Amino acid sequence: MIEAKKKEQAQKEKEEAEKRAKKEPTGSVEEITEEEAEAFEREQREKEEAAKKASEAPVATPAEEATPEEEEDEEDKGKIIPINNGAKFDHYEYTQTLQDLTVSFYIPEGVKAKNLDIVITAKRMKVAIKGQAPILEGEWNKTIKTEDTLWTIEDVDGRRVV
Repeated sequence: MIEAKKKEQAQKEKEEAEKRAKKEPTGSVEEITEEEAEAFEREQREKEEAAKKASEAPVATPAEEATPEEEEDEEDKGKIIPINNGAKFDHYEYTQTLQDLTVSFYIPEGVKAKNLDIVITAKRMKVAIKGQAPILEGEWNKTIKTEDTLWTIEDVDGRRVV
């Protein structure tokens, strides 16, 4: 009989606490029963013990564990590398916006403008070093304005770029 009264009392206290929690703003002090307090403390001890065990677990050495970057490198071999709404290939890369297209070609040291064979028409483009196979040659997806085209030779990141 005494146990039934204790359970009933605990149930009433729990209901009152829930009502107060609904009325009070978050972060307020909430009254809990002894049983709830013991359960909370038990959970906290279990969490602390689990964290302690996790920190004592052996740590994998770099030789044992591949980094995500290394995994991606092996998976991405031979794939196109996207950059700034464009892509990067072995001999050239490009970036684009709605208005502009920038194509950068890598050329060997010592190559001068007079050694290049660059032809840009409204429908086609060809870039080559004179006497060699083209670095890039093909048709534009749409007709371009040739009067708005420009090319230069620059040194970028230690490489010669047209």
